[in-house]
Formats: sequence, C-alpha cells, structure tokens
Amino acid sequence: MMRSGSVILVFVIFHILHLTTGSLGLPFRELDVYGNLTAGFHVPWVSIFYIVAMVFLGMHLYHGLWTIFPLLGVSHLRYTRMLKWAAHVFAILIAGGNISIPVAVLAGWLRT
Repeated sequence: MMRSGSVILVFVIFHILHLTTGSLGLPFRELDVYGNLTAGFHVPWVSIFYIVAMVFLGMHLYHGLWTIFPLLGVSHLRYTRMLKWAAHVFAILIAGGNISIPVAVLAGWLRT
C-alpha cells in the first residue's frame, strides 16, 4: 500500500510541473497564476487528482501532528483529547481549504 508521503511527493512534483513550469500540456500562461489555476482545474481529472492528494495531505498532517506531541514529551491524559481534537481540526481546515479551490472551479464559482 502506498503511504501518504509518497502520494504527497507525487502531488508536489505534479503541482510544480502544472503551475510553475507549465510542462504538462495543460493550459498555461507565464505569470498568470489565477488563470493557470482555474484553467487547470476546469480539467476534471486534474481537480480529482488535487482533491485526492489533499485528502492524503489531511491524513498525513493529522498523523504527523498527533504523533509529534508524545515525541516532544507532551503526553498527559489531561491534554490528550484536546491535542487529538486540535490535530483533527488543523488537518481538516488545511485539506478542506485546499479542496474548496478545485471544487469552486468545477462548480463554476471561479472562472478564468
């Protein structure tokens, strides 16, 4: 089974090739960040790839945040529930915020 870190690495490479270098054959105009983003997300498979990658990013962030606390010595029954909740909220906010962009483009709320 592929781990979330591997998926995120593939996503980062794709993201750079898509929005920075324009070398994927998708619509691209140099220095037109908004146009490149919206034009790329109008391609359904690109949006789906980004959404899936963001789900993996959310899982990766949650796991990383949740496991870093005991490694730093912050592990007490009094704080465990709050730290786990904070890790969930942070991961959901980051992943959800990033997912909202391709969803908004596909829904027609953002246009080129």
